Amino acid sequence: MRSFLKDKRAVGWVFGVAAISILIMPFVYFPLDYAWDQVYVSIVGDYTFTGTTASAITVVQVIISYMCAFGLLFTINWAIVQAKAQRYQA
Repeated sequence: MRSFLKDKRAVGWVFGVAAISILIMPFVYFPLDYAWDQVYVSIVGDYTFTGTTASAITVVQVIISYMCAFGLLFTINWAIVQAKAQRYQA
């Protein structure tokens, strides 16, 4: 941890981009989720899907529902990988 804190080679921008990404994430999620809900209600209200199509719709619904959590995990992973990658450049 000490070597990580002492490393001053452009790691700040990584954490800055990660923070901005986390702050912008809800502004992307809520319009997408609202649009998906409108389309889902419109389509599923008129037709009952079965088999693989129903499973595909469920997968899309779960991915959109957990998009903020996935985005947070991917952003943290990206920040860690980029912060460590800065060590190998120079």
